Amino acid sequence: MEKYIERLPSWAQAPAEILAGAAEGYGAHRASRMAAAISYRTVFALAPLLIIAVAVLGSFLGSQEEAQQEIINGIEAVVGPEVAAIVDDILTSA
Repeated sequence: MEKYIERLPSWAQAPAEILAGAAEGYGAHRASRMAAAISYRTVFALAPLLIIAVAVLGSFLGSQEEAQQEIINGIEAVVGPEVAAIVDDILTSA
């Protein structure tokens, strides 16, 4: 990789070295595999977290249905109606 960087103009060598080092570190630390593992675990942690959130929020709002609707409305505002529908299905089936 160094021989390719040496062929670059002098002003481009430092950024190229930084990018090459980042790419080497990305591969050496298996970053894509770790990101996939975090995503996988997050998906399975989402349902219990939502159930707890509905229970806690329901105690403040008076009913769990009202709390569930508030959470769905918030999710819909942030990420869209498709994801809100999926979360609503998760909470309904729980």
